[in-house]
Amino acid sequence: MNKKLVRQIVVVVAVLAAAQFAQASVIVKEWSFNTLGDKEGWTGANLSTPALTVAAAISGTEIVLQGATGTNTDPRILYPNTEPAIPLPGWATTWESFVIRVRQLDAKPDVSGVASQAWNATGTLLAINSNSTTVIPNNNITQGGRVTQTTQADNWQIFTINLVGFSNTVFDAASSSLSTITSIRFDPIGGTGSENKGFEVDYIRLTAIPEPGTVGLVVAGLFLAALRRRHMRV
Repeated sequence: MNKKLVRQIVVVVAVLAAAQFAQASVIVKEWSFNTLGDKEGWTGANLSTPALTVAAAISGTEIVLQGATGTNTDPRILYPNTEPAIPLPGWATTWESFVIRVRQLDAKPDVSGVASQAWNATGTLLAINSNSTTVIPNNNITQGGRVTQTTQADNWQIFTINLVGFSNTVFDAASSSLSTITSIRFDPIGGTGSENKGFEVDYIRLTAIPEPGTVGLVVAGLFLAALRRRHMRV
């Protein structure tokens, strides 16, 4: 065995050892809202006209899920349990996160001069597998210690909400992790002052954490294939 091959094997063994413990997230389900008029299974409640739709954003180049509030201060978007359930894949250990890119508007999206507004967290929430009681976090999406918020240009917000340790009812490290997601509720705006305003959602993603050995198996397969090709050339 020549020295070059030995070095290759050493490198691959090191990569495999690191990959064994790696838990890079993988997108399991994504709603990109890139097709005009296609809400991809999402519906709205307590909204006003114009109706929830997928349309060009009020500014920028995005195609977005777009909605408007009326006098009701508890608007929401829903991925209802009438849509196909989303099971945790067999290769995954647990759900990792719910990720959403969203912004609020200072008026209904069809109003002349409408613009994005600074994020107001009042009344915003996320609920999974329950329409009212399972709240992540509790009644304010920027609270709870499980949320990473990134503010981008034009008041776009990316919220990454940690789902690790979430069961079908509550967050509990001792409970079994959530396996199948049957419904999602997200309140993008709410509370006093949310009347006759709007919101836009660019995308929503659900990510999961693979079994630690999954990445290692992929790397090992690629290395064996490379060795086989090298042997055939000799």
